[in-house]
Amino acid sequence: MFGIQEVLPTRIGVSHLGRPITEAELNAATSLERDLNDPKLSNARYVLNDSTLDSIREFISKSCKSYIDSVYAPSTQLSFYITNSWFTYLTNNQSLPHHTHANCLFSGTFYLDCERGDCITFHNSRYYQISIESNHPYVLDQYYKDVKISPGQLVLFPAYLHHSVPPVTLYRDWE
Repeated sequence: MFGIQEVLPTRIGVSHLGRPITEAELNAATSLERDLNDPKLSNARYVLNDSTLDSIREFISKSCKSYIDSVYAPSTQLSFYITNSWFTYLTNNQSLPHHTHANCLFSGTFYLDCERGDCITFHNSRYYQISIESNHPYVLDQYYKDVKISPGQLVLFPAYLHHSVPPVTLYRDWE
C-alpha cells in the first residue's frame, strides 16, 4: 500500500515491496563492479534493467505513478520514466553527505538491506529545479526529518530536497 508522509515543507512518498528481498536480488547488487572514483557506488547506472530486478522495477514504477498523482496532481497527462538507477553500498558506520539530484523532478531510494534504526535524513534548504502546478498547497516548518527505513522500502521525494544518510548500523561485506 502506498502512503504520503509530510516532510519539511514538502511531501515524500513511502511504500513497501510487501515481500522479503530474495537472495537473487541481493546477488544482483553484490555482483556489480564498483565505481573507481567512489567505491560506495556501483559502476552501473541502469541497475533496474537487470531482469533479476523486474518485480522491484515494476513496484518502483507503480509507486512513482502513485507519487506523481498524489503529490503533484498534474492538470495534463504526463509521462515519466526512470533515467538512472544504481546501488549504494554502505556498511559499518559509513554515511552519505547532504546532496540533491539534478536534472530530474523527483528521486527515490529503495532499500535492499538495512538495520532497524537506520534512516534517511531530509534537510530544509529548498531550491526548485523543476516545478509543476499543483492543486495541493502545503507548508511545514522543520529543519530536518529522519525517515526510518527497512528492507524492501521505497522512499520517493522531490529531487531538490536535500538529504543525507547518517552513519548506518548494518554490517555487511558487500564484496
